[in-house]
Amino acid sequence: MNGRASGGERKGITRYPNVLPLSLAALFNDTGADMLFAFYPLFFLMVLKEPRLRWFGLVETVTLLIGHIIKPFTGKLGDVRGRKPLICLGYLFLSISRFLQGLARVWPHLIPAKAVYEIGRGMRNPPRASLLASSVPPGRRGEAFGLLQSMDTVGAIIGPLLGMGVFSLLAWLGVGVEARFRIIFFVAAVPTLASILVVALLAREVGEGASPESEPGEEIETLREAENRRAFYILTSACSLVGLLAITETMLLACGASILGIKPEETLKMVFLYWLINISFAPSAILSGRVSDRVGRKPIVILGFLVLSALTALLPLAKRMFSLALIFLAHGVYQGLYKPVREAFVSDLAPRGLRGKWLGAFEMWTGVAGIVAPFLFGLLWDLLGPFGACYISAGAALTGAILISAFVREAR
Repeated sequence: MNGRASGGERKGITRYPNVLPLSLAALFNDTGADMLFAFYPLFFLMVLKEPRLRWFGLVETVTLLIGHIIKPFTGKLGDVRGRKPLICLGYLFLSISRFLQGLARVWPHLIPAKAVYEIGRGMRNPPRASLLASSVPPGRRGEAFGLLQSMDTVGAIIGPLLGMGVFSLLAWLGVGVEARFRIIFFVAAVPTLASILVVALLAREVGEGASPESEPGEEIETLREAENRRAFYILTSACSLVGLLAITETMLLACGASILGIKPEETLKMVFLYWLINISFAPSAILSGRVSDRVGRKPIVILGFLVLSALTALLPLAKRMFSLALIFLAHGVYQGLYKPVREAFVSDLAPRGLRGKWLGAFEMWTGVAGIVAPFLFGLLWDLLGPFGACYISAGAALTGAILISAFVREAR
C-alpha cells in the first residue's frame, strides 16, 4: 500500500499531471513574494512612519493566525468541491493583497491587506498539497513535493534580486522614495497573476477514489486506518513541539545580526545569509524527496530534526561570518529535508477523500506553533542568553526526532 518506488523504469516526475503546473505556479508566486523581502519592514518603518515594532508584530501575528485557522476547512472544502478552483482563488487573493498593501497609508490598513494574503495562503496550501499528492503514485510523492519546494525556493532566490533591481531602476528614473516602495508592491503582484494562468490553463482535477473507510467488509483496512490515524496524531504533535521552540529564519537572521554586531548599513550581509538558506534548500528538497520515496519518510524527517538540533546547538559558538554562513546553509538543508517530506508523509497517512482535511489540520497546528516560536525563542534568548535558548531549542528538536523514531510508523 505504501508504494515505495522500485528500481524499474521510471518516467520523469514532471510527466505526471499537475506536477509541472503547480511547481511553475509556486516559482512565479514566490518570485513576487520575495521581491518584497527587503522592502516590507522598511515600508512599515519609513513610508508608514511607524517606529514601534510591536505593531509590526501584531499585524503579522493576527493575520498569520487567521490564515492557519482556516486551513482544515479549505482542505475539506477542496476534498468535497474540487481543489483547482481554490488554488486559483488563493493565488488571486495573494495578488490582490500586494496591491492593497501598496495602497496602505497607516499601519492599521495593513491588517486587512495582510489578512487577505494569509487567507489566500490558507485557501491555496492544503488543496494544492492534496492535488499534488493525488496526481502521482505514492512512491513518487516525495519527489513531487521536493520539486514543488525547490521551485518555490528558486523564486525566493530570484525575488530579492529582482526587487532590488526594480527599486534601483525606479531610483535611476527619478521616482520618489515613497512612490518607489508602493510601486514595488504593485510589481510584485504581477508574477502571481501568471501563477493563476498556469493553474487555470494547465492543471486539472484528478480523482481520489473511495476512502478505505467506505469500503465494506475490509477489516484489515480499518486496522490500517486506525494505525495511520495514530501515526498522524503523533507526527503532528512532534512537529508542533519542534516548531514551537525552533529557531525560525527570521529569528536566525536576528540572532546572526546580534552575534556579529551588524550595523544598519550592513544590511546586504543579512540578505546574503538569507540567500544561503535558499541556495541549500533548493537542491536538498529535491534530493530528500527522491530519497524518501525509496527509504521512507520517517528517517528523512528524523534526519531533518537532527540537523536542526545540531545547527541550533552550534549557533552560540559561531562568532565569525564564515561559521555563521555554515549555520545558515545547514538551516536550508534542514528545511529541504523536512518541509517536502512532511507533506508527503501526511499525504501517505491520510485516507483517500480526506487528504486535504488532514493536510490542512497538520498545517494549522504546526503553523500556530510557528507563530509563537519567534516570541518564545526571543524570550528565552533574553532570559537565559544564547546558550540557554539554543540548547532548549536543540533539545526540543532532538525530542521530536526521538518521538517520531519511537512512536510513528510509515503509512500502511
